[in-house]
Amino acid sequence: MTLYLSPEEWPKEDFSADEKEIALEKKIVSTLINLNASDLVLTRFSSYRKTIRLVAWICRFVYNCKHQNKKKDELTVSEINEAENLLIRLIQCESFHGIEDKRIISLNPLIDHGIIRTKTAIFQRDYTSEFRTPAILPSDHPLVKSLIMEEHKLKGHIGVSHVLNSLRERFWILAGRRVVLSVLKIV
Repeated sequence: MTLYLSPEEWPKEDFSADEKEIALEKKIVSTLINLNASDLVLTRFSSYRKTIRLVAWICRFVYNCKHQNKKKDELTVSEINEAENLLIRLIQCESFHGIEDKRIISLNPLIDHGIIRTKTAIFQRDYTSEFRTPAILPSDHPLVKSLIMEEHKLKGHIGVSHVLNSLRERFWILAGRRVVLSVLKIV
């Protein structure tokens, strides 16, 4: 090794970056950033939670690319919650045309942090905000079906009414009973 010598005596080499390799890496990163929720489902993740964790890791990667102080530990609860909120916004963008969408207009929708929500009958009560204003989700999206299946397994394979009630603590799925029944029939 010649590094113990003074810097003037170090070997001189011209560094040249491989522009094709850099362009390929930029393309991969831009593809990851421009994901939509359907693409995530098509990659065949086995559960809703795994999909959320994937999105959280992608968000962590993007954060680490942009900032000097890198996050290196396990995912935090706030990162996982933000990833789920991002997924909900992506699902809603793919499925609805804003709060004026004819499928949700009767639910008196409102936008809260970019998520379309509805006010429930207990809006004035002192429950959690997700329970008072659940996020509106479409019935025909593959990630929603994955969410229903995840909730069914998480609650110990309970019936349609119980799965629907459990989901309604956080989400309002359009035609909820019908879609929960159709997903649980597959099981």
